[in-house]
Amino acid sequence: MKGIKTVQCFIPIVFVILMIHVVALVMSPEQPKDLKKEVAEGRLFCFSDDREYWCELNDYCIKGGNLYVLFGNQGVLKIYDSDGAYRKSFAFYKTKGESALHIEGEYVYLFDQSRNYYVFSSGEWVDFAEHGDYGAYLQKLDTFISAEEQRKENEDRYYIRLASIYRQREGRDPVPVVKRPVVFAFFQGKTPFLVIPFWMIILFVLEGVSRKKTS
Repeated sequence: MKGIKTVQCFIPIVFVILMIHVVALVMSPEQPKDLKKEVAEGRLFCFSDDREYWCELNDYCIKGGNLYVLFGNQGVLKIYDSDGAYRKSFAFYKTKGESALHIEGEYVYLFDQSRNYYVFSSGEWVDFAEHGDYGAYLQKLDTFISAEEQRKENEDRYYIRLASIYRQREGRDPVPVVKRPVVFAFFQGKTPFLVIPFWMIILFVLEGVSRKKTS
């Protein structure tokens, strides 16, 4: 009887976890309403509060002593120093599609989802360019290197472990420079598509065990 009650207690817990995950995935592509009001094409909104976002950490790069971290699904670019101390955030114009970071020389380019790009230097926004022509946009994109390529050229190795960004210097242990809750790992890469079926399987197994024991 005790075993049956234990299994039955786990069923609603697993169901709640599954529902929270599904709701978070559905809601996460939406830019926060307060930020959405502050931005338009060609205009960024700078703010200082360090928020957490229930979404994938899409891209990041290190340039000029600054760590640029992109939460594209939320239309937010966070700026840290190279040791992970938070500096500021920029909200940008977000529509459907992909956003990404690219680098050319000393500049970091944030390409938004409308084929525009914002130019940053030393952690500050310095310019904006509109590319309505898709061919011109792709040509411009090809002249830059991606954030992934740029990270390989960096003396220190930066990488994502679960949902956090770690830095590993030669001869030293890796340390987290941008620490995020482990639960956010559910949103990284292909993890969301793997975790939901996992929770559903667990839920069905527990339900089956519960029915078998009560019959």
